[in-house]
Amino acid sequence: MFKNKYDTKGMSIYRFLYMYISVISAKGCNYASNICGSFILMSSDHIKRAETILNTKNDNYLMGKCKESFIIVRLCDEIKIKLIILQNLEWQASFPKSVKFSILNNQNWYEIGTFELLKKRSPQSFTLNSPHFSNILKIEILDFNGKFDIFTLSSLKVFGTTMMEDFKEKEFIKTQGMNLYDIFSSKIIKLEKYNELKENFIVFELEKQFLHLKKVVYKLKNCVLLILLLLLLSLIFILIRKI
Repeated sequence: MFKNKYDTKGMSIYRFLYMYISVISAKGCNYASNICGSFILMSSDHIKRAETILNTKNDNYLMGKCKESFIIVRLCDEIKIKLIILQNLEWQASFPKSVKFSILNNQNWYEIGTFELLKKRSPQSFTLNSPHFSNILKIEILDFNGKFDIFTLSSLKVFGTTMMEDFKEKEFIKTQGMNLYDIFSSKIIKLEKYNELKENFIVFELEKQFLHLKKVVYKLKNCVLLILLLLLLSLIFILIRKI
């Protein structure tokens, strides 16, 4: 007996668990933390206390002049970067507005994303899909938001997958004979069927309400005709009596 391609039981449960564990493990380790050995390789001359962005405590911050700046960070391990989180907790300074991320691979820099930041104190996340493994990340601050001549940055966090994690993921997909479309296709089809049923139900309800309204109008019409007929008969009776 052939197995339904979009069967949500059995293997799909393992797929879901695997994807969930992958996401948790990918975000579980901050590879830009001084605790695991990350450090600043280089930064613009005017930047002070650059190493503080690698500290998990937010009692200090990087600061520099509001002009194009760069920071080069050596991560704890070679990873494919999936997520970068920046945070600025200071209000008495300008905020980074436009930021470009690049990685070093085979002595060449590869841009992996340029993003616009909001002027807010909460963490700001940027999803990336780096094609290469690297432990060197360059952050270029291109523009600023605010009236101050000095900008600050409180925290940098970098998440991703190591070579071993990437290998295990590919092997899992290979042995199970699936791809990302197969993983989520059942969800997509279920959603489409749900939307279709929902639309059909709405149409059915509208038709039902319309028929009910039509019956009410028909009854009202008959009542109005009956009232008019009674009024006409009453008028005829009055006229006859006068004669």
